[in-house]
Parts: sequence; structure tokens; C-alpha cells
Amino acid sequence: QGLAMFFIETADKVDLSSNEGGGHWKCLYVYRRHEADQYSLVGYTTLFHFNSPFRKPKPGIVMRVCQAIVLPPYQRGGHGS
Repeated sequence: QGLAMFFIETADKVDLSSNEGGGHWKCLYVYRRHEADQYSLVGYTTLFHFNSPFRKPKPGIVMRVCQAIVLPPYQRGGHGS
């Protein structure tokens, strides 16, 4: 997550183990496979899940994408599509 501080102007560190605010965080990583045993990090995204009792048409869990990073060497390569 330290990478976000360099690439996103208003980025914050996220405590993935915290349930503060009635929700929880998940972090999804994207890797590129070079050979059988070699991988490199392409990017990641953080998701925040929370309960929304006033959501229409029916209440339930809402998921928000909070930060998404694709590292510069892999940008415009179709990894985020």
C-alpha cells in the first residue's frame, strides 16, 4: 500500500484488519506471470464493504472501490480492463 502514496495524490494507508466504521477492507492484487515460477506485481485495488440499511431497491452490503493502482511499466497494457 505504500506504493499508493507515490501514485495517488490523496491516498491513505488502510488497516485491512480493522472493522472500524462497520465495514471491512479487502485488497486484490494483479500479477503478471513471466515464466513458470516468476511473477511480478502489476497493480492492486482496495475495496471497502459495508452494510447500507437505506440502499434502494433493497438494503444490503455495498462494495466501494477506494484505490486502484497499475504500476507505470504495465500501464496501457490491458491489465485493468
